[in-house]
Amino acid sequence: MSWFSNQWNKFMGPDEDAPREPVRRVEVIWGRERLVVQLDRGGGGSSAGAGGGGGGPLAQPAPLTLADLKQRLVQMTSVPYGQLKLIYQGLVLKDDGASLASYNIQNGSRLMLVGTRGGVPATGDMPGQKSSIYDQAGGAAGASGAVPRALTKGEELAMRKRQREEDVSEAGLMGRINEAVEGVRKELLPEVKEFVRTTTAAGKVPAEQKDKLALQHRKLSEFLLRALLTLDGIAVNTDETRKHRKAAVKEVQGHLDQVDEAWQHFKEASKGSVGENSIKS
Repeated sequence: MSWFSNQWNKFMGPDEDAPREPVRRVEVIWGRERLVVQLDRGGGGSSAGAGGGGGGPLAQPAPLTLADLKQRLVQMTSVPYGQLKLIYQGLVLKDDGASLASYNIQNGSRLMLVGTRGGVPATGDMPGQKSSIYDQAGGAAGASGAVPRALTKGEELAMRKRQREEDVSEAGLMGRINEAVEGVRKELLPEVKEFVRTTTAAGKVPAEQKDKLALQHRKLSEFLLRALLTLDGIAVNTDETRKHRKAAVKEVQGHLDQVDEAWQHFKEASKGSVGENSIKS
């Protein structure tokens, strides 16, 4: 996974100039959704500083942890706690007890979430969590004898997605690999070609377009990285599926390399005509 980490860090470097203050808000990218997560601890933290007004270090509430962020995301997304994976600067965050600051997460930091809405929680998942939509809607009625409600369209789509993810047959795995690659070909490849053409064309580019290209570079890098993450998460189990996934990764990685090379060429060609703050990797 070193190639993935390197590519991610190229456009998501830590903001070293940001003040060290308690983390209160982060952005989480989840598929096509962008979630703004408010993390104010509502009085449930340490009570050690409640009585004193001295303001020393001990009077401050305990720092927010990865578990706090995950719990908030469970409420917002209905992804079961045990199936929720967070990625920041190319690293999968695994230690739920570690503070967000220890991962260099700051106010406004952007993370990536991998997880399926309504996935079936494992036995012994986080206490107090709602049962999944599949428990509520499918199968026989429970002990209460209640008639299960009909699935909504969104829940139906989520169930189908989950069924595809659980299909570990060769055909099922090939289908998921093809789906990821086809998504890149249809939705991203035309934009990749346009980006490469624009950034490698001769002549001056107006300042407004430079800003637009910087945003486009970030967007394409992020979506291509997501496709690589999706492919990496497909647990292939035969030589054929392994070979197929390897070819898919190579294709998507090739598009990402193209984008980065074109952007590097553009930055070098623009040196002297614009400040470092206007064009960032």
